Amino acid sequence: MESPQRSVTFSRLALALAGTVVLAAVLALAWVLRPPAPKLMEAGAVPAFHLTDQDGKSLGLEDLKGKVWVASFIYTRCRTSCPVVTADMARLARALRGQKDLRLVSVSVDPTHDTPAVLKAYAKDMGAVDPRWSFLTGKPRAVYDLVQGGFHLSAGGPQMLKNKGAVPLMHSTKLALVDRRGHIRGYFDTGYGTKGGVRDAERAARWLLRNTE
Repeated sequence: MESPQRSVTFSRLALALAGTVVLAAVLALAWVLRPPAPKLMEAGAVPAFHLTDQDGKSLGLEDLKGKVWVASFIYTRCRTSCPVVTADMARLARALRGQKDLRLVSVSVDPTHDTPAVLKAYAKDMGAVDPRWSFLTGKPRAVYDLVQGGFHLSAGGPQMLKNKGAVPLMHSTKLALVDRRGHIRGYFDTGYGTKGGVRDAERAARWLLRNTE
């Protein structure tokens, strides 16, 4: 006759084995059902830059290294696309609330008019006050070179460089996603009827925040 102690030991081993099998099955299912990695491009490195934020402080590429960041391009006198772009950035900030390694950067393509004080008032009016979010201005040439040459996007063209204060300015309404190394990994549409663009930006940013490349 089998001893009670041996029977108990066998039962415990069987339970442990069953638990291991169940855990392996759960992990395998989670792996199968995991969302696929987003399709990220490699569009080159953002060049070094130094601009001024809404608090009058200098901010440059080195301050953003090691962070995942999203850039947008706006100006405060814009009454059409820019409020929509900023609202989409605010949605992104809310969706990624608590992500300490995320930064949001909005670069003015009307830097002569958009002083730090103007940008600070604009951020407040737009409900875009977040310690992770910087609104940047600077010399027209520095802004133009960053947006047009660095991000490969429209930056207001000759109107901005000639410093004549003409509006409206033609500029890109896309969001640009930058990884921890300072490399551009994607462009995302903003605006009416393009909610998928912001959702895609959020998903891609989350992936970069979780994965160190």
